[in-house]
Formats: sequence, structure tokens, C-alpha cells
Amino acid sequence: MTLGLRAASAATVVALALGAAGCEDEDSDYVPPEVCASGDVAPDLEESPLMRPGGDCIGCHAADEGPSYDLAGTVMVGADDDTNCNGVGGIAVEITDAHGAVLTLATNAAGNFFHELQAGAVALPYTARVLYQGRVRAMASAQTEGSCNTCHSDTGAPGRILVP
Repeated sequence: MTLGLRAASAATVVALALGAAGCEDEDSDYVPPEVCASGDVAPDLEESPLMRPGGDCIGCHAADEGPSYDLAGTVMVGADDDTNCNGVGGIAVEITDAHGAVLTLATNAAGNFFHELQAGAVALPYTARVLYQGRVRAMASAQTEGSCNTCHSDTGAPGRILVP
């Protein structure tokens, strides 16, 4: 390879790298977690059920495109895990609405659970329980907020939603 071709190839690689960097979503608010008990950092995904574990699913989806949810949250490993730390998959989140209807939502690999609004709204207020291997963690009172991670944040009380 001649020096001219090497220089041209290097310039092409640099141009492609700079172009690729410019393709990132400029509105992305992805921040890698500093506290992550699972040690499993979520990748910066867009338009995926696995995106942004621990984040405000309903608030983001209401302001942007994507499915509309009336209930959404994340089951995490640690009470103070930061957003974008993967939670726990395979957990059952049981919702009992104001009419006594029971809805069971399963967490995905990122720990996220959600109920799409198009499936029919959950009658408020509702109660919630997290079920795993015969153990139960129940909320102490009925709720009217469906964006679970809004209250159950890394800095909010009583902390993240945890596995029982």
C-alpha cells in the first residue's frame, strides 16, 4: 500500500468515525449508572422494552413517541441503584385495581414491567405486590400514580422496587 493510499484510508476511517458520532440521538439523556448492585449496566437502547431501567417510563413515553402506558416501573437489585442499571427479570408484579381485577405483569430481562394503555386502563386506586419464589413484597397503601419509578427512584422514598 502506498503512503497516499494509507493516508486516504486513515482519513476515511476518521471521517466515518466522526460521522457515526454525529448520528447519535442528540436528545438522549442516557447516563451510565454509578451505583449498580447487579453490576449489569444497561446499554443505551432506544425504542426497546429493555431501555432505561429505573427511568420514568410513562413521563418519557408521554413526551415522546412510543407506546402509552398506565403502569410501568422496574424491579431492581439495590434500593439505591441508579437509572440504567439493569434490574431483575422473571419477577411477577401483581396489580389489583379498584374493581378487584387482578393483573399480573412480568419483568423483562432489564427488570422493566409495563401495561399498555390500549389494553384498557387500570381502575384507580390500585394495590401492588411483587411476587418471587413464594415471597411477597406489598405496598402499604393504594396508589393513584402509575409511573412507579417516579416515586421509587434511587433518591426517592422508599427507594427502588425490590425483589422480596
